Amino acid sequence: MKTAPLLLALFSLTARSAVFYTEGHADIGIGYEDNEIEPHFHAEEAIIDGSYVEDVEYEADEVVIGVGHSGYNHWVGLGGRPASASWAPVGVSAGTPFWCRPQRQTLSEALALPFLGVGSEELSPADWTGNLLVALTSVSGPGEFSMWQDGFFGPNFVMSTANGISGADAFNVVPGGHDHYNFGCTASGTYEVTWEVSGIHNLDGAKSASGTYTFHVAASVPEPASAGMLVAGAILIRAMRRRPNR
Repeated sequence: MKTAPLLLALFSLTARSAVFYTEGHADIGIGYEDNEIEPHFHAEEAIIDGSYVEDVEYEADEVVIGVGHSGYNHWVGLGGRPASASWAPVGVSAGTPFWCRPQRQTLSEALALPFLGVGSEELSPADWTGNLLVALTSVSGPGEFSMWQDGFFGPNFVMSTANGISGADAFNVVPGGHDHYNFGCTASGTYEVTWEVSGIHNLDGAKSASGTYTFHVAASVPEPASAGMLVAGAILIRAMRRRPNR
């Protein structure tokens, strides 16, 4: 008798608990361990489960990234999404508010939002040929997901699900580097975002690995105890999708 993937997923929940990230500086981290790329979550100076932590790493699927402030107008001005067509990748019409984790730390601190970046400080540039590529492979959630950086003439989007997911939904990461992005979501709820990180290691050759990160978007964030329930639901959904048809 074979054990169903769904039961394996249920069993895995008993072996770990999820934590909830609500404020401070943290990164989608990229490391290299045991000859493999290692996507993870790095809390640099962050509030995790209501307490301050510094320089602590978690598995990618052990953290729920929470945002409790709704609406684009909270940090950019009244009126929701700007009318310029350059904002279309957000996935809402002009004037419609949406959720955002901002690129700028000063705004993040003012609103007590997560200041989330992408960090590869653990990697030595001498070990890699060129940059690494972070490519969006799937998003499960109630709305559209996007990432962009602020530009002088408007937003510079690196990925968006508004027109589906393609090879264009990717960005480069310099080994040993660190950068920040705006993260946008168009509806409240829980999102599972999976990225594939790939690069060429000078000794080990072409390498790639995927990490799935959970974002929870709502007018208010749940209590820390609820984080485990959010991740539990996400794992169960993934397990059910993987179940073979009989």
